Amino acid sequence: MQVQEVIEEIRSGLTGEEQHDLAYLKEQMETYKEHEFAKEILRECGRILYTLLSPEARAKIEAAAEKDNFGMDEAMEKVEFYLYKGDTEKAAAAIEPLVKKCDGILEAGMFVEDSVSEYYCFRELFEEVLHRYYSESEKAFRKASVPFERVYGHYGILLVELKRLDEAEEALKKAMSWNPADAEMLFEYAEVYKMRGDLKRFYELTLKAFRISYRPATVARCFRNLGYYFTELKLWEVAVACIVMSQQYMPDDKNAQSELYFIEHTAGRQIDVPEFEEFSKFSEQYGFPVGASDVVLSLAARYGRHFLEEGENRLASYFLGIFYDLTGDEKVKSILETIKEEKN
Repeated sequence: MQVQEVIEEIRSGLTGEEQHDLAYLKEQMETYKEHEFAKEILRECGRILYTLLSPEARAKIEAAAEKDNFGMDEAMEKVEFYLYKGDTEKAAAAIEPLVKKCDGILEAGMFVEDSVSEYYCFRELFEEVLHRYYSESEKAFRKASVPFERVYGHYGILLVELKRLDEAEEALKKAMSWNPADAEMLFEYAEVYKMRGDLKRFYELTLKAFRISYRPATVARCFRNLGYYFTELKLWEVAVACIVMSQQYMPDDKNAQSELYFIEHTAGRQIDVPEFEEFSKFSEQYGFPVGASDVVLSLAARYGRHFLEEGENRLASYFLGIFYDLTGDEKVKSILETIKEEKN
């Protein structure tokens, strides 16, 4: 009997009565513990079992995972240090046990989406706001107390460094499932396709990154990615236009300066910086944005105004700060200065 047939047979024995089903699943796990597909069967039973637990029981398990998380955070600091130093061997030795640990937690059925909840590892509040907008989910978003995105994401980055691209793609997909609004992780994912020479997919992912870029640095990187794409196509004027636009968001970016030099060196001639009207024509012709996402700006402004009206100055400052950093709007700057003065 194939593994899926076994799982379907087990599922057919569920009655919907909690106490019966808990006892039944434990019995099935004991029955199949020596089966050739024991790992897959026990994993699925664990997932079903977890969904049957009471909210109180789940909370206890998740609290235990959160307590254990402290060790994972400390271990991840070592991984990040080794990656920064370029020591891939030590980084791999440090992160691989954490990847296995995360896999084990998920195989046990924890933090699995159910009828009322979805689990994520958002780094910032605005990422949750963005994903709520794009997903249109009505379920509650709950924080996974285990740093899945951080572990799988850094593992993916390491695998890119090692040029193990298929494995890197898989790890980065896992990371993005835990935080679909992390532009930095999407850039790493796009890098896999860049290294494969798949320019079309690289371009598509860069356009997707615009949708979730809410900081000047990430918008700038979107435009630098476009610059690379059009350089590869030998569309020099468009490439220069995109790099120059990136400098509107990061004026002192040394990467942009280097890329402009590379473009002119590769083209063998000086490329004039286009006026904004010409840039707009390039944008329309090739289908890329002229700046930060309208959705990002609209959400930042809307939430900022809402919290300002509610007297929640800390949150108003957070959202309006995102809007100001991307636009330089003088009216918003004045509001932020007033909030700061009131706080002092």
